[in-house]
Amino acid sequence: MALTMLGRYEEAVCWGQRSLREEPNWTSGYRLLAASLAQLGRQEEAAEVVRRLLERDPGYRISVGAAHFRRCEGFQRYVDGMLKAGLTL
Repeated sequence: MALTMLGRYEEAVCWGQRSLREEPNWTSGYRLLAASLAQLGRQEEAAEVVRRLLERDPGYRISVGAAHFRRCEGFQRYVDGMLKAGLTL
């Protein structure tokens, strides 16, 4: 999550993929991976990650998760990435 918020998307993708290999039902891993992929312009991959996320958490909306974060520049990068990936507010 920190790497995504810092705009270090390539690194975040590597860690997101690793986290999902180790814990495939951890929905936070899908969210950060989708956001980072989308910020890199890798839309098809991001959409596939969103599809897998919504299989595990069909009612997920960005606003649900956003309630747990302090608003800052990094938070906006994360939200923008999730929007680009196809998640809704």
